[in-house]
Amino acid sequence: MNIPYSTAGFGQSLGAGNINVTWAELAWAAVTYGKDSGCYYLRHPGHSWAEKVYRLFLLYTCLTQVNMYACKSSLYERMDPTEKGFASYFLGMTLTKLFANQFLSTPLLWHVSSASQAISYRPGNSRPDLIGCRSTLNDWIIAEAKGRSGSFDALALSNAKKQAQMITTVNGQIPRYCFGAEAYFAPCLSFRANDPPSGEEAVPAEFNINHALDEYYSVFPVLKELGSEETVGGSTYFILNNQSVGVAVGLPAVYNAKGWRQELPRLDSSWSVGTMIGELEFLGPDGFFVRLDSRWLEQEMENEPHLRNG
Repeated sequence: MNIPYSTAGFGQSLGAGNINVTWAELAWAAVTYGKDSGCYYLRHPGHSWAEKVYRLFLLYTCLTQVNMYACKSSLYERMDPTEKGFASYFLGMTLTKLFANQFLSTPLLWHVSSASQAISYRPGNSRPDLIGCRSTLNDWIIAEAKGRSGSFDALALSNAKKQAQMITTVNGQIPRYCFGAEAYFAPCLSFRANDPPSGEEAVPAEFNINHALDEYYSVFPVLKELGSEETVGGSTYFILNNQSVGVAVGLPAVYNAKGWRQELPRLDSSWSVGTMIGELEFLGPDGFFVRLDSRWLEQEMENEPHLRNG
């Protein structure tokens, strides 16, 4: 499947083209972008699982495949403006995660929220949506994600760029990218990103990577308690299946009780964008594994949600 994209301001330009993606990789992006409240998820890992399931429902019901592109489903079209606004926000965050992984070698993204115990940021300032960590764990990106249920909105992207400029350094390091992004329909699902220079009112941020990883993998205790052990790529995974949406999510069994292993061997200079395992499975470079059932096959996703078999 193709998601048309265009970029500007990324130095050696990433240009324009198509993001090639399967539904499994798109599902991975949807369930792994940053959370709103790290402390809440750490105390209630079951809620972290429920939120992932909800995101998958949104992905499954809002989009349908037309030829090789993702378009709005009839259900999405019939949503009221408030519902469309939330769905569009969700798609903006999901595509920003996908773009950061495929083009910027940054699969770890967290929500820049005052509720997060991992991020210290001067209160009272405009803040971007996302902070991302590259393979060395001290190389950063900043992103503000917008979403529109209609055509491209130049003002929305301009505002996103301004918000992305609001952080000067992370742990004393200048971010590699500070970009605004927008997901929109033209008429298929499309994506645009712009990486402007730093803003004059920007402020530094401090980021506790260990606590952030605890937040990112907060679903691990649920997978370990309720999931089953399976072998994926030669390693043992705890995998939990949700039959209502037809998606299974897993993490390696070697991760510790907090949800991540101290060594993080996948986070090295050879960090790839992930591994496709057929049409319906994706193993992310962050360790998350996603498996879809037959209702997510391309020929099924070409139908409206209520007409799909699975």
